[in-house]
Amino acid sequence: MKIANEGRDGDGATATADERSSSHGCCKIKEPGDSSEGLDSISSMPDVILQVILSLIPTRFAIRTSVLSRRWRHVWSYIPSLYFHKDRPDANSINETLARYKAPKMMSFRICTSELDNLPNMDSWIKFALSRNVENLSLYLERRSDYNIPEFLYVNSSVKNLCIESIFYSNIIPKCSVSWTSLKNMSLWCCKLSDESIAKILFGCPILESLTLCFCKELKVLDLSKSPRLKTLVIYNDSVNPGPRKIVAPHIHRLRLKNTQLPCDLLVDVSSLTEAKLDISYNSYREKLNADLLHIMVLERLDKCQNVEKLTLGESFLEILSLAELRGVPFPNFKVRALTLETPISHYVIPGIVRVLQNSPELKKLTLKYKRDDGFIPGIYIDENLRSHGLDTDKCWTSEARVFKDICPLRAYSLFLQVVLKTTETLEKMVVMLEPYFIAKGVMKELLEMIPLLTRNINVSIVKTRCRFKIQVKRFTTNAYQQKSKPSLEIKIVFCGDDADMRFKLHDVHIRRRLSRLADSYISPASVNSGIRALIQKGEYLQALHLYTKHDGSSPLWTSVFTFPSLLKACSSLTNLSSGKTIHGSIIVLGWRYDPFIATSLVNMYVKCGFLDYAVQVFDGWSQSGVSARDVTVCNSMIDGYFKFRRFKEGVGCFRRMLVLGVRPDAFSLSIVVSVLCKEGNFRREDGKQIHGYMLRNSLDGDSFLKTALIDMYFKFGLSTDAWRVFVEIEDKSNVVLWNVMIVGFGGSEICESSLELYMLAKSNSVKLVSTSFTGALGACSQSENSAFGRQIHCDVVKMGLDNDPYVSTSLLSMYSKCGMVGEAETVFSCVVDKRLEIWNAMVAAYVENDNGYSALELFGFMRQKSVLPDSFTLSNVISCCSMFGLYDYGKSVHAELFKRPIQSTPAIESALLTLYSKCGCDTDAYLVFKSMEEKDMVAWGSLISGLCKNGKFKEALKVFGDMKDDDDSLKPDSDIMTSVINACAGLEALSFGLQVHGSMIKTGQVLNVFVGSSLIDLYSKCGLPEMALKVFTSMRPENIVAWNSMISCYSRNNLPELSIELFNLMLSQGIFPDSVSITSVLVAISSTASLLKGKSLHGYTLRLGIPSDTHLKNALIDMYVKCGFSKYAENIFKKMQHKSLITWNLMIYGYGSHGDCRTALSLFDELKKAGETPDDVTFLSLISACNHSGFVEEGKNFFEIMKQDYGIEPKMEHYANMVDLLGRAGRLEEAYSFIKAMPTEADSSIWLCLLSASRTHHNVELGILSAEKLLRMEPERGSTYVQLINLYMEAGLKNEAAKLLGEMKERGLQKQPGCSWIEVSDISNVFFSGGSSSPIKAEIFKVLNRLKSNMVTEDKAT
Repeated sequence: MKIANEGRDGDGATATADERSSSHGCCKIKEPGDSSEGLDSISSMPDVILQVILSLIPTRFAIRTSVLSRRWRHVWSYIPSLYFHKDRPDANSINETLARYKAPKMMSFRICTSELDNLPNMDSWIKFALSRNVENLSLYLERRSDYNIPEFLYVNSSVKNLCIESIFYSNIIPKCSVSWTSLKNMSLWCCKLSDESIAKILFGCPILESLTLCFCKELKVLDLSKSPRLKTLVIYNDSVNPGPRKIVAPHIHRLRLKNTQLPCDLLVDVSSLTEAKLDISYNSYREKLNADLLHIMVLERLDKCQNVEKLTLGESFLEILSLAELRGVPFPNFKVRALTLETPISHYVIPGIVRVLQNSPELKKLTLKYKRDDGFIPGIYIDENLRSHGLDTDKCWTSEARVFKDICPLRAYSLFLQVVLKTTETLEKMVVMLEPYFIAKGVMKELLEMIPLLTRNINVSIVKTRCRFKIQVKRFTTNAYQQKSKPSLEIKIVFCGDDADMRFKLHDVHIRRRLSRLADSYISPASVNSGIRALIQKGEYLQALHLYTKHDGSSPLWTSVFTFPSLLKACSSLTNLSSGKTIHGSIIVLGWRYDPFIATSLVNMYVKCGFLDYAVQVFDGWSQSGVSARDVTVCNSMIDGYFKFRRFKEGVGCFRRMLVLGVRPDAFSLSIVVSVLCKEGNFRREDGKQIHGYMLRNSLDGDSFLKTALIDMYFKFGLSTDAWRVFVEIEDKSNVVLWNVMIVGFGGSEICESSLELYMLAKSNSVKLVSTSFTGALGACSQSENSAFGRQIHCDVVKMGLDNDPYVSTSLLSMYSKCGMVGEAETVFSCVVDKRLEIWNAMVAAYVENDNGYSALELFGFMRQKSVLPDSFTLSNVISCCSMFGLYDYGKSVHAELFKRPIQSTPAIESALLTLYSKCGCDTDAYLVFKSMEEKDMVAWGSLISGLCKNGKFKEALKVFGDMKDDDDSLKPDSDIMTSVINACAGLEALSFGLQVHGSMIKTGQVLNVFVGSSLIDLYSKCGLPEMALKVFTSMRPENIVAWNSMISCYSRNNLPELSIELFNLMLSQGIFPDSVSITSVLVAISSTASLLKGKSLHGYTLRLGIPSDTHLKNALIDMYVKCGFSKYAENIFKKMQHKSLITWNLMIYGYGSHGDCRTALSLFDELKKAGETPDDVTFLSLISACNHSGFVEEGKNFFEIMKQDYGIEPKMEHYANMVDLLGRAGRLEEAYSFIKAMPTEADSSIWLCLLSASRTHHNVELGILSAEKLLRMEPERGSTYVQLINLYMEAGLKNEAAKLLGEMKERGLQKQPGCSWIEVSDISNVFFSGGSSSPIKAEIFKVLNRLKSNMVTEDKAT
């Protein structure tokens, strides 16, 4: 008789289809006799025993037996199993057996066929099993065939264990979507399986716990990162079937891997591994031993298994480890606590075993099991490899290994025990599993006598217990000064195959012996029920469900009504819908579905499993039954379920329905409704007050829990006064939860002083504060940046002994961080003994908030050294650091790590990645991240748009903004996005689109946002509309410094410096304290007017008020003094600056050059290069201009060439104009003209104007006329060109041409704008135009001029 492996309980309590169809020659069991005494004695036994009896009796015999037939149908309908052996039944026999089978349920179905004639029937047999909701399905195909798994098998909800074995590779290629919702264990042997197929299968198995893949062709990458419940993985492969080549399994706990000579990067990610079994499969007929590759491979496997607690190593694996040890390859250290060695003892494995033992400092248990598989590596191949590397096989082995050569097995085991005793220090238990022939040879006695002689420093006691030997070894070390004890070691010697260790096979045991064993192990239903409830109280939900399915599978009558709520609680905690449905079915059969406790548990179970509709069906059935329909607990569960699914309307409807049914709400009902009203927002204020009124009318205001919920509701509504009133009305304020809500509520309402006052009041009232009290008060200190009070709370925390509480320590660290006290935050961090992930995250965030990004990255590296796995919060902060410092490569490496972890799709991380790539100018990478996001929220869109704007890609930013509106109409852009959109419009000077955006924001009210308003001012400023900018400014809040700065800058940009200065004075008069940006903007205006007195007074004002001077402000001061002609002041500021930007250097070079000090400008350029700065186009423009002012022609030409050749800077039109002016002033007009003709681009008006001026200066009429003609074609409406040409004609004596040109100028109505100059006297600027003056002291000025003129004439005559 053959036994079904699937669904077997105990020693095998299910019979096969072979036994149940003995009439077809499929059974060899000897039928029992017809002893009525035996039948009567067993007919009164419980169902669990009767099931086993019937599983051993053929169907025809059981049905015609009168005593058994009465109960046959009852028992047979629960756990039958059909097993068709591969060598016996043909298709007709199987079909005839299935025709007799009438049971509605099947536990196991296994069919093994070696006949090709059976294949056409396979689909129908599988359908038969699936129609009986089979739980264990096993298919075995031995003959060569191209059988494809049928499509209908891929959609099934009953199969829990699936095994498909094929000798010649059946195709597993699901063309439809796979849905195995109940599958927990899957084994695939010798199947053609592609990466796409396994991915589709895994996607359809949401609760898969164990996966076995053996010799699967075509499989390359096995990615299990999206199967978080998969905990066990078994992989076998060989050289013919090498798949998979890469395994990504971050969630598995148990791994069994036996593979051939594969590349060393097989295990990509097994970070959660706790148990591993490793071996090598070698076939000397198919492949040549590559030991060099293998020893690298096995060390890579061990490196991935450093953190496992249970490790099993096979013989071939240990042989390769020995090779690596002999070659001096370094081994990793392990955290293994239980080590199993499945190998015979020989000198080929000893060096590897010794090294593993030495590198396992925490080892507690060692098991040695004699085992040799077919795929082991023969020793001669090991010797050949050693000789190929020039090693002597007689001398290269270690001293420990050499003694194991050519000795008897008995001696080998005793020597091995001696090696273990010498090598290990922490070992507490050792199990040696020997072959049974040791007993037959009678050598056990000799082995036991040898053990005490292993070493002198041990005490040994041996106890023999029924073919087992228990050896207690007490070890100690001695020296001249002290004796030090070591942990005692317990050694058990057992025998593989011994009856004390192996289960008996069914066909070897008489039926009466089985019945006696079952009767002895019978467990009462009461004990099972109490056991289930006890397990659930301990939180061991999975064990409770296993106990239920083990003992309740035979009959639901086992379970009492009081156990079902506990079972449903276990299903809720595990979100195990399948088991919950099964239990629900049993409840319906037993008629207990209207019990209020069970109905409540069912509703809660379906809600927590994510199936609200099922919960609604349960509730509707209960409410319409009329049985206990007024129980408030069921209604509370249903209302809570609606609210958890954010179906607030239905939840409120259920609350009203409860009132209609006459069910009076209790405090819990009202607290649920109140909590939902808080989430709904301020527009639910009136509903909240109505609930409060209902409480008062129905005398429910005495419940402290409900009062606490009310206080929280009022705080969430922003009604802190009402919350205070409720708090004052409470007489008993001893509950700390009440104080916590008040402290946190005032802190969340930004009334931090009241929050801290309540904290002190709670202390004075002797309220026993808990961790939440301290975290709430510390949160208030963080918001108000009250470090002094925070230190006081810190003292209280230390006194209460809560300084190691994870929540309190995190709040302390965050408080110091918000107050800018990073040193204190580091102290808190270092004092925490048990550093959980939250405290690491808080410290990283503290560094980031205080612009100490490099310390954050250093801490992140240290965190990884400590094997602390980061979460999305950690990585988002790290990526933000990379964005802060432009560390693109480091950020990209962090991004690469995310592909190995399931947290890569976190919105916070993706938004941080978007910001990183955008800031680094990697728009392509930013787009890839953005497109890969499953849910694009407002932050993601905003990050992408902002990044494009920062990189100057304004058109792309506006396109993305349009795509956002097209992609999801429900997304309402926030102020950050609108600010970026307006900045894009300003960058493009797209006024029309900017006006549209402005209009839409007026409708939404976002225009009142300070950043939006400032961006609008900047837009109108760049578009030359200061009047529109002023309208936006006047509509904003007057106390905001950002708006004032934007408007001051607007006037400066639009050549209205007087208004800019006037607005700054107005800002000061209104009590707005300026910042560095304000001062910088006003200095720009002052520089344009060259108002030295205003500039100096503003400089003094900045120093007196202690306004922080950043680089921009100092640059503005240098620029102001340079343009006002005071280069000495600018030089003093320059020399005192510690951090000089390139702009600073450029300003000083320009200043020296414009004041004719070209030598100093050139020397400053040399200093710039020594300082490590790289000059830009502005630097060379300033240098050429300096040479122009001083007449250094050759130096200017040299700088022009250096700019192009040494620095690769393409000259701009300004550079060409300065070069023409340089050559023109030096009188080298022909060279200047040749320079213009050699320009790669067409010269603009500034070039020809310089040549025209030089031609007039040096009286070159021909070039002057040529330049003037070019200018007139480019700018025919420019009057100054006509004037220049007329003057040229007059100076050359061509009066007729001058008169003709003057007439043409008058006909066109062109005039030359008069030049002007101004001088500042007593803080008043006096402007003088060419040909006249508008100064109010014009007469006095000319009187002084005439006097000076007469004095000069007199002195001239005197000389």
